[in-house]
Amino acid sequence: MTTSSPRAVMNSRLQIAVLIGVIAWWAALHLDFWSVLIYHDTWITNFTETYGVARNSACLKFAYWLMSVDTGSPTVIYAISASLTQPIRVLLVNWWACTRPQPFDAMLIYKLQIFVIYFGFALGMFVLGRMLFRHWLSAVYLATAALFAGFCVYNVHSDQSVIMVFWVPWYAAALVMADRYSNEPRAALHVNLAAVLFCLQLLDQSPHLAALGAATAFLIYATMRFEHLVNLLRQSSRFWPAALVLLVTVGGLYVIQNQIYDFRPSQRAAVTVHPSQFGQTGFIQPSAFFGELFPLTFTAAFEEIASGYGWRAFIYRLDVPILYIGTLPLVLVISLFSKGGLRSNGLCGAPLGWLIFSAVLMLMSLQTSQLYFAMFHIPFFNLFRDYFHYFVYALFGFLVLSGYGFDRLLTTTSIVRANVLRATFILSSIVYLGGATVLGALAIYGKGDGPGFWSYLWSMAEDAVIVVTTLGALLVAAWHPNLRTRHALFALFVLIATQSIHAAGVYRLLGEPASSIFKRYQMDAAMLAPYSAAEWANPTQLRRVECPTNASCFLAQRDGASLKRDLDGTFFRHRLNPVFQDTLSPDVKMALVGISHPALWASAGLQGVASVADLDRELDAYRSELDMLLSRWTYVIDSQVKEKLATQPTVLFANMDRGTDEMSFHYRADSSAFANLSVTAAPGWSATINGAATPIIKANFDFITFRLPAGEGVVTLRYDNAASVYFFWSRWILAALGIAGAISLTWRGRRTEA
Repeated sequence: MTTSSPRAVMNSRLQIAVLIGVIAWWAALHLDFWSVLIYHDTWITNFTETYGVARNSACLKFAYWLMSVDTGSPTVIYAISASLTQPIRVLLVNWWACTRPQPFDAMLIYKLQIFVIYFGFALGMFVLGRMLFRHWLSAVYLATAALFAGFCVYNVHSDQSVIMVFWVPWYAAALVMADRYSNEPRAALHVNLAAVLFCLQLLDQSPHLAALGAATAFLIYATMRFEHLVNLLRQSSRFWPAALVLLVTVGGLYVIQNQIYDFRPSQRAAVTVHPSQFGQTGFIQPSAFFGELFPLTFTAAFEEIASGYGWRAFIYRLDVPILYIGTLPLVLVISLFSKGGLRSNGLCGAPLGWLIFSAVLMLMSLQTSQLYFAMFHIPFFNLFRDYFHYFVYALFGFLVLSGYGFDRLLTTTSIVRANVLRATFILSSIVYLGGATVLGALAIYGKGDGPGFWSYLWSMAEDAVIVVTTLGALLVAAWHPNLRTRHALFALFVLIATQSIHAAGVYRLLGEPASSIFKRYQMDAAMLAPYSAAEWANPTQLRRVECPTNASCFLAQRDGASLKRDLDGTFFRHRLNPVFQDTLSPDVKMALVGISHPALWASAGLQGVASVADLDRELDAYRSELDMLLSRWTYVIDSQVKEKLATQPTVLFANMDRGTDEMSFHYRADSSAFANLSVTAAPGWSATINGAATPIIKANFDFITFRLPAGEGVVTLRYDNAASVYFFWSRWILAALGIAGAISLTWRGRRTEA
């Protein structure tokens, strides 16, 4: 039995105390801006789609079909874009499905979820730091740097970004353990755990990012740690769980590919777009790195500076905060360029490897590198054009690099420390003075539209405080290099204080009240009012509300549909949806999707047409008598079909009941007829009448139709798609394994303290 030394126990207790203090400060900072949001991806799509999934789900029953959004679609096609398998988001969806919050209340709950996810990422950085660094405070530093980086507040407007790297520090930690014990059988256990965590990252958001990041890291590792790689490969027979997990994940990708094939986003006819058509906002631009040096000044004066130049050098203004890893972390990265810094820490040049990794991923995100022309030709990568977010992996690497710089200063001799700090002060001063000179020249001679450079004095003053405080602390440390724990803690205080100034500044410059953002959804009283009991009792009175925005379709408390195909209507629709028929008049489209015509109606016969174009012409010819036409015929794309019933039937529908992935209603018909639903007839739908199965006919472009026998009965429709069940349950099981593995990594060994 081994016992910990008194010093180790004291350090452990101090570490916990410092962590609690850091987390409390971080939580209080963002709590102070709780009702301030930054309007972009998070609130346009991610929040609203997640809310829509929860509204279609029931307590402890996940919806595989989004019944209430337009004419319906499989949930799995939103799985990656909305990160529906991210463990914390899964809990959120179930919570909302049970509690049914109103949309505005859900907005603030969603913001809480963003920070819970981000905290999970920062905890992973802490665990990774414990395994990489020698001093116990270095791991605390890495977690603190992650919590207070501009990346944190950036996720208030683009929360998919943290999900893109949520599992990265965790599987990196597992691989560090595998490398450490590469000669021992337990290395295989950590390789298998890393595979689970990596596969979770693949399908939680943007699989191409995780794939390229992993491939880059593997090539660097194979070059720099070849002997360790050979040792690991000798245990390859023990990697069968990893192979099984990868196979399950490939199956998940196959499910998404097959399900999404029949659906497409509203804006494009093709999934791929050639690089020659790319704009500049999907990348990092060279001048954007002023946002790393002077983040608040550059953000405040962004529009004025950018409007003064025609060259492609600026990015979307809201994306600037992600570039800011922090002034102190940047200085610590610079410190590694002094003698021996990139091959320090006794890990055969580990900092150098992290630098190469970060540089490669940064170049991938940089449009002027033109690497995207090569990337576009890699199989599957032509489906993804979001090159900007490759920088998220570079950001992760730079944060780890700054941790190496911090750890080096803590564990080296006072003489070496003094030399490193002085060299760092000189290099950092040159970088900041040069950056200020160039940025000032851009602002003065740019002649952009705006009130002028001096109108941004407040932001300039905040940046000056951050830079001067950091460089001042560096200068003091350079002349007093005898390190004590309290000195390192003071460095953490400087980091927190300066980064807090930045976070508050970003909220001030880019944020707006939640109530103001909610108004952007343009939701009127009708959209916020659920269907009444009378409407459910008479389904022919059910209408979908017309959504003015994509977001409002997901947030509406009754079924919503839209004819829009611009940025305000970008959810996925079936490729045959009436909205995509350019020759069809808007009033006919509005009727077919259930806005001006019942979503459930009866007709007297089937009429075949040769093509979709013929159906467009037929419907448009009778646009003034559309109700009569739809009650007479149900159209199918098959010119050989024609089935006219003897008499025009009288059909009454009543008592519709709708649950998760199913609906039912009563009917009474004086003769046989056809029932029509403006619900997409995707594979997985089945229908029964009084318990007996009846086939579904795909008609009226892409909607559900089936025969009704004379008499009365109960019709039940269910969506039961085995592929969707496989996808989500395999992901949830892997997530449970990943969480268990993350807990194990949290409590496992760390590097020996210096």
